[in-house]
Amino acid sequence: MKERRYDIDWLRAVAMLGIFFTHTSRFFDAGGWHLKNAEQLFVVDVVRFFLIWVWVMELFFLLSGASSWYSLKSRTGGQYLLERVKRLLIPPYGMGMLVLIPPQAYFELVTNRGLTRTFWEFLPRYFPQLPADIVGIAPHSIYDAQFIVPYTFAGHLWFIRYLFLISLITLPLLLYLKSE
Repeated sequence: MKERRYDIDWLRAVAMLGIFFTHTSRFFDAGGWHLKNAEQLFVVDVVRFFLIWVWVMELFFLLSGASSWYSLKSRTGGQYLLERVKRLLIPPYGMGMLVLIPPQAYFELVTNRGLTRTFWEFLPRYFPQLPADIVGIAPHSIYDAQFIVPYTFAGHLWFIRYLFLISLITLPLLLYLKSE
């Protein structure tokens, strides 16, 4: 029987709270962001940078690695890869591309570039760019990893894409370490 790792669960909860505060506070900090509040608070920058940002992404990667390690204890490499596809590719390509990213792109254009169309007028013009992005034809940066896992304006889903790539690249090493 598998033993539940409550310490890992609690670290996940703390990391999620940290990233939630980080993203919701971006409306009020001095840096650039998709949407900004007119009033900005310096204390938000200090708290976010010194108390959260210096450890939260590293913690997410550590927790993801621990999850992969435990997942491979009870799965073959093929089962693990299928699980990664289900958990890390289907959500961003399904829900993210169709539900999460379009409103974010719309509100950013309205706020930062003065777009005057309604969301429903914007939407048909947004989706035609997707096929080019999906097959990797659209201009992109090699540092954005779109050439391996294409995704239109990954927005807040960049982490999931990189997790998939890291899982794919490190799978042979993890299988070797798992072997006798």
